[in-house]
Amino acid sequence: MQLSFQDRTYLVTGGGSGIGKAVATGLADAGASVMIVGRNADRLAGAVAEIEGLQPSGSVRYEPADVTNEDEVARVVAAATAWHGRLDGVVHSAG
Repeated sequence: MQLSFQDRTYLVTGGGSGIGKAVATGLADAGASVMIVGRNADRLAGAVAEIEGLQPSGSVRYEPADVTNEDEVARVVAAATAWHGRLDGVVHSAG
């Protein structure tokens, strides 16, 4: 089954590596706009560069944040929502 995530925006925690990065890659490849979140900005930037290097049909960007901090989570959700005017889903993969 081929799913389209075109015109959808997703937030993926733990997106700098492992399962989170794999989920973000899959979503972007399926056409979604994906915002990855994690504590390490350099790791997130590297993940974005790696995903963009695969030339996905969607897009990816990052926001550094600690998901154990409620204020930072609110900021990231607001940033993801502002990006395209809505947030369609969240995948929590932060370890």
